[in-house]
Amino acid sequence: MKKLIAVLAIISFNAHAAPDCRELPSCESLGYICSAEECGDLKALSCPFDLSKKACFPKDKECEVGDVLYDDLKCHDASCGKTPIAIVYDTELRLAMPLQGAINFAWSTVYADVPNLENCAVSAETKTICGTDGKANTKAIIDYVQESGESYPAAEYCYNSTFGGLPQGTWWLPSVKEIVAITPSYTNILNIFLKHGLNFSGSAFWSSTENIDTQAHFAKPSTGDTWLNGYYSDKVNGNNVCCITSY
Repeated sequence: MKKLIAVLAIISFNAHAAPDCRELPSCESLGYICSAEECGDLKALSCPFDLSKKACFPKDKECEVGDVLYDDLKCHDASCGKTPIAIVYDTELRLAMPLQGAINFAWSTVYADVPNLENCAVSAETKTICGTDGKANTKAIIDYVQESGESYPAAEYCYNSTFGGLPQGTWWLPSVKEIVAITPSYTNILNIFLKHGLNFSGSAFWSSTENIDTQAHFAKPSTGDTWLNGYYSDKVNGNNVCCITSY
């Protein structure tokens, strides 16, 4: 009986001692991923296993042109602990473009007049009043894709993008107005992309602004040239695509 009690006591001791022998978690796995220099004057907590590893808490700031937009769709006064996803390029329209290169797609693989999408002919007025809501344009195109089963690669690429961990529908194919809003800060934006090891290349970019059943408008963000200069093309042609989002 005494031997049995002794054995049970050993088993019980080992069962309680086992957790104390487990490997400690890393500071990084607990969220302490910053250095004291990266935290600066921000409020910070130190990792109990390594006081040089910090968790700091950037504050929200008013977004300015050229600021990094993070995955919470906010601008912050420090980057450590945040995931950069985009660059703010227009604070009036509150628009940002993703930190990734442009890609080449056709506007569509068929010729059709997309229902609920304005047909914007060449005129001085259409630049500012016709087909200017890129998010609504993209949704109209996607609705037609789902109804018709046809392919509209440029809009589908943007709508289906989950870049930065954002949900489907957060990114869209910009309107002409939204593309040329890049122009005043184009050089600054280009330099920011280069700092991140990216290249925002390509001269002509598809818009979600439709012209007629066979043509859609494109624009040049480097110069602001639009369809007022005759920039519209057959929908089946390839052009650069840069999706955008709002904050």
